[in-house]
Amino acid sequence: MLGRASTGDCKVLYIGMSPRPNRQQICKVLTLSVDHQWRETGCPPARVMTGHSGGAAAAVKGVAYFLPSFLRAPAPGNKGYIMAYDLEKEVSRSASVPAPAPGSKQVVHKLSHGLAELGGCLALMYGDEHEFMELWLLVDPDQATWSMQCTITAPYRYQGVQGSHLGLDMAEPLWLLEDGRIIIWMWMSGERPHAVLCMYDPRTMAYTDVADMPNYTLAGVFTGSLLG
Repeated sequence: MLGRASTGDCKVLYIGMSPRPNRQQICKVLTLSVDHQWRETGCPPARVMTGHSGGAAAAVKGVAYFLPSFLRAPAPGNKGYIMAYDLEKEVSRSASVPAPAPGSKQVVHKLSHGLAELGGCLALMYGDEHEFMELWLLVDPDQATWSMQCTITAPYRYQGVQGSHLGLDMAEPLWLLEDGRIIIWMWMSGERPHAVLCMYDPRTMAYTDVADMPNYTLAGVFTGSLLG
């Protein structure tokens, strides 16, 4: 994971497995443009999700957040948790961040989770079989205060050339516009896996497809300058 510490240093955080027989997760940190070797910083307090799947981690204002690897599907009223790593101190925080309870009152059989950075806040996306999605923002990390940004109850219907038979497999928020619209990366499964960049308007509860991405599996946001 690539993130920026509170001092402005750009750092790479690596989480891998130690050799047998321990097989524990270990953390290593590398500061770009400063040093040329990894620093081991111990083990996370709980095993976290790693790999190339989107939504498992996000870096926000000097802190890297991770979903636990064995995340349960909480019923309404129950809370999960999110692990945090301080990029400046290069240490895992002992206290996890409690996740908000899903606001939906319906019975949750399969609840998916995704993390992202939106508007300078940690964002958590809940989804249940894609019948509904909830977008929460961590507005106060110190007090673990969450605010629900919106509830998406309208199911996404793909309008592209690939046909409407593709099933939505993952939704990852990428950007929050000033007018409240949300840019979402939609990944759909099927005979030919397919991705779509779309925009959702909470006021009208409508999706707008922005771009078909048939040959892409991951997406991110570049916030730097293209002018060098």
